[in-house]
Amino acid sequence: MDKKYYKYVNTLLVIVPMTLIMAFVGLIRNYGFGEEWFLKF
Repeated sequence: MDKKYYKYVNTLLVIVPMTLIMAFVGLIRNYGFGEEWFLKF
């Protein structure tokens, strides 16, 4: 991989999973594990 793109790809690979984890945590805190929690996610 080019060195000029490395920092962008690395940032993307850190930001996307953290965003999904925080969305999941917020969903569980607000709604709990209800019947349709996956659809809300």
